[in-house]
Amino acid sequence: MAIVARFVGAKNFEGADHAAAQSLFMGIICSLGVAFIGYFLAEPLLKILGAEPEVVILGGSYLKIIFIGSFTIFIFILLAFSLRGAGDALTPTKALALATFLNIALDPLFIFGIWIFPRMGVASSSLATVISRGVGMII
Repeated sequence: MAIVARFVGAKNFEGADHAAAQSLFMGIICSLGVAFIGYFLAEPLLKILGAEPEVVILGGSYLKIIFIGSFTIFIFILLAFSLRGAGDALTPTKALALATFLNIALDPLFIFGIWIFPRMGVASSSLATVISRGVGMII
């Protein structure tokens, strides 16, 4: 955010674009690492933390989906901070609010199988979170 703001303040919009693009590239690389490592370490991490076997099963499936979809939060945050650095704090705030409300709406639909959605249980709440973050990222 600070680097983008510095370039925008200097009226160097090409530099601001370059800084934002480099941040996005690094975010994609980091999110791939988090997704790969997190997917395989979700259940062992819960065991290390002392979770009960049932929690390890439910929490492991939840965390695996969250880790695979981690790119949505990485990219959303990077885009939001780039926009804030460029002086637009309203767009990321609106996107975050919409994503939050969408997550709140999707959670019961996925968990309990309401309307056209199949009953998917606890792990589906992570799917709702990833979808909501993705919508926020796109906005």
